[in-house]
Amino acid sequence: MDRHAEKLASASRAVYYRVNMKVEAAAGFLLILVCGTVLLSQNNPAPVSDVTIAMSAGATDYCKGQNIHNEQQPDDITLLLRLKLLYQNHRSQTLLVPLGFNFTVRVTTAGQSEPISLRQGGGGASGLDVKTLTAASRPTEGFMSLAAGKDASSKIPDYSVLKFKDSVDDTDFVRIPVVDRSSGIDLRGKSVQIVLTRDYRSALPADLVPKLNDKWKEYGLVWAGVAESETVTFQIPRDPLMRDCRTPPPNVRPQ
Repeated sequence: MDRHAEKLASASRAVYYRVNMKVEAAAGFLLILVCGTVLLSQNNPAPVSDVTIAMSAGATDYCKGQNIHNEQQPDDITLLLRLKLLYQNHRSQTLLVPLGFNFTVRVTTAGQSEPISLRQGGGGASGLDVKTLTAASRPTEGFMSLAAGKDASSKIPDYSVLKFKDSVDDTDFVRIPVVDRSSGIDLRGKSVQIVLTRDYRSALPADLVPKLNDKWKEYGLVWAGVAESETVTFQIPRDPLMRDCRTPPPNVRPQ
């Protein structure tokens, strides 16, 4: 009986060692896989979009009370904020961007995902006829040129947009409810976060882009993607200077 028990114990130890070795081998493989994934993610950071938009706040227009459409309460305050936009090309070649786009401007407060203001719209650029573009030997007036990196040179015709330090390529705006009694909003003395997105994919048929690139490669690369701004934080003063919302807004230029 003792000899038989010793054989059973020896067999059990052999099975345990084989199972344990398999577990250790699997754990080692998993560790190697995890480490390799970490190193790969460090050596290959998230790609940057071809085009981004540097955005900053411009002129402000605060108004109080009911507007001409009677859409606000007498104590409500609204901010019309101008936005200054500067396109940034991250490619190594000049980009030809169609002038038509769809856009979204989102305004949120800290810690909140739902926007307190959401402006959407846009459409294709006028004059971008497929037959006309297909027949054109060079870019038409329906495009703007984004020079590669810091290089402001381009073979695009005279209507191109050249990039210089502190230049402004475009402007936009957003309306922000500073005080809205109906929804309990009071942003005086607080900050908001603003993000703008411009989607150029609707401006050109997808199958037309490679054809234009083949014809216009001397002038640059036709780009019809999505450009997004960085998040801009804007501080609303506690006691902003306001006008009556029923009076016309001043003709102010972006600061």
